[in-house]
Amino acid sequence: MVDAHRTGQGGRASALRFRDETAVRVREWGRVLKLVTVILRPHRVADVRAALGVFGIHGMTISQATGYGMELWRTTSYRGQTFHDESVSNVRMEVLVSDADAEDAIRVILRAAASEASGAGKIWVLPVESAVRVRTGERGLDAL
Repeated sequence: MVDAHRTGQGGRASALRFRDETAVRVREWGRVLKLVTVILRPHRVADVRAALGVFGIHGMTISQATGYGMELWRTTSYRGQTFHDESVSNVRMEVLVSDADAEDAIRVILRAAASEASGAGKIWVLPVESAVRVRTGERGLDAL
């Protein structure tokens, strides 16, 4: 590395070096990963998980989610009393995939979770700046 004080460029050389290193870092592991998040009915999880496994995606985060969408409430009966349940119990699945596999993963999920019923779920995709495997320190696609 060139010493900025010796070249007489002051902070400009270090700013350029920082910008170049950041550009390389972004090319290596920036925006090459996508986080696919799926909200599903609980009885669809096994089918989606199996379909993603066949596609080659084996790691995912699965958690319980409660919320509501277009259906504001459901009327249910419990021990002879009728009440309005404003929240629906669902499952949230999160999968990290490469940018190239994101659309294919969505297609696999749609086929496995296909339903015409209202409230069948949602899928959204977000870009991931970086991912690091805690155990080994691997980054980007290697961390998957």
